[in-house]
Amino acid sequence: MTKLNENAKNFIEAVATQTGMFILEETGIEVLSIDYQLDNVRRLELSHLTSIMSVEGHLKFLFAFSFDKSLVCESAKVYTAELNLGDETHLDYIQEMAADIINIVLGNVLVNFEIAGKAIELTPPVVITDEKTIYRKKSAKFLTAQITTLFGCMQICCVGPKDLFDDNLNYVG
Repeated sequence: MTKLNENAKNFIEAVATQTGMFILEETGIEVLSIDYQLDNVRRLELSHLTSIMSVEGHLKFLFAFSFDKSLVCESAKVYTAELNLGDETHLDYIQEMAADIINIVLGNVLVNFEIAGKAIELTPPVVITDEKTIYRKKSAKFLTAQITTLFGCMQICCVGPKDLFDDNLNYVG
């Protein structure tokens, strides 16, 4: 197993665990299960809303949090319960919430993966609102964790090597 694969597997497991705790603590939505696909993932099916961040430094891969519409809407209901938002503002807030979740979770998990003297950086989150399928090319590696709740699923995707993709998970070149 290559170092990229081992680091990515450890990292996605930590991210999925932290995400499950975050969902429960921040929204009260119980996580029913977390299922991993850590080998031979051939394609990624991105759902209704996906937030993407790049991890750079001695760890180099892209992470995507892809939310089912029902889960992201239920989560937003909890986040916005005390706010008076119109429909347009509500949609913007849902996208901001998706960006905040990936930013907070990855930031918290990275603390456990730091190596003295080697910085790990995160790019600002990018949110895409189109469902899409990404097929794995030979040189790419995909790992996934699916979090299942009563309100739908969230897929966490680790994609590498990072240099093969742009910030919207399109192949470069």
